[in-house]
Amino acid sequence: MSYPYLSRTYLFMLCISILNGCQPGSNPNPQADLATAVYDDTTGNIDPENTEEQGGNDLAEAPSIETIAPQRLALGQTSDIEFRATSHALQANLTYQVRNSQPELGTVSIKNGQIQYSADKTIGTDTVTLVVTDTTKKVKQEQSFAVELYSNTKPTMRPIASQTMYTNRSLRIQLAGDAHNQQP
Repeated sequence: MSYPYLSRTYLFMLCISILNGCQPGSNPNPQADLATAVYDDTTGNIDPENTEEQGGNDLAEAPSIETIAPQRLALGQTSDIEFRATSHALQANLTYQVRNSQPELGTVSIKNGQIQYSADKTIGTDTVTLVVTDTTKKVKQEQSFAVELYSNTKPTMRPIASQTMYTNRSLRIQLAGDAHNQQP
């Protein structure tokens, strides 16, 4: 079927609208469409410089970030935390930034496509925020997660008093925290 009176742009929008549930012959809603494509008449291809995405609000166009689980690190430990960010934009250019709410607890950066957190200062709970920006559409998405920093110290023992042992007899020595006998 040919539509000589329709521009290729409108025809593309009409096809997308039909795919999105718009009935043939009705007025397509460009705000609900996925994209408006402009074709280059000389090549017959989509012209990327004049192609514009639709979506109605910035949240629909913003990149998405998979949930990052809370982390737990011992002082002196460095952890590489994986993350995944995607965009449904046709020509997305994603950039990544990371910051922590309490720099006195540790340092955070992006290295080799991962978040690197170094727990090198003191114990506590820090909040790390990943910011993913689509520089093409000038929209961003943020996600925060907690990082608990704990002290990894050697266990301590109370001194054991001198004991007297007798032949053919067993000796039970009570230790601090003996859960079996429910003793402190």
